[in-house]
Amino acid sequence: MGLIYQLPISEDEQDFVKKTTDFVELKSYGLPIIFWFYLAASFSVYFFLVLAAIDPIKKMLSYQTIDQLIAYSLSIFLFALPIFCLGFFFYLKKITLMKKSLKITHSVFGILLINKKYSFEKLNYEINHYLESPNVARMYPEAENRGFQNKGYFILNAKIDQGEKVFIDRSSSKADLKKIIHLLQSN
Repeated sequence: MGLIYQLPISEDEQDFVKKTTDFVELKSYGLPIIFWFYLAASFSVYFFLVLAAIDPIKKMLSYQTIDQLIAYSLSIFLFALPIFCLGFFFYLKKITLMKKSLKITHSVFGILLINKKYSFEKLNYEINHYLESPNVARMYPEAENRGFQNKGYFILNAKIDQGEKVFIDRSSSKADLKKIIHLLQSN
């Protein structure tokens, strides 16, 4: 999710970087404003879809057959869909590095979903490059095709004592991941 929910890369971003002598905490950014416009457009279409579906659902609820089960299922789905979509806009990832532990938390709407804590004696970082499928522009490197090349992405992992790899972030820029490592090591 590092390509959408980015972590800060500079100490100047005070709302997203908290540093003390005991720990460093990085919080992910929310989605850019253009995504909110996409959400508004989607919700307007969704509103008209629900208006068109209300009468058939009411009619299906009056039957005592499998149609009633389908109507309840559809009602639950229509209620849950906007909440699910809105959850993407209120997702937050926190990485907290303390002296001998690394804590990664994921929350939606301020509700903690995943909380993992790793203890270590020594912590190393590694950045790996992945290029799953080079495209034609990459196979035939001509000047006019350069902008269409698939450059892949980079993954930042923390390697703790037992050789276990802990996923930190993913980015299309290796330099950004190096800046994240610098922020975490500046403690």
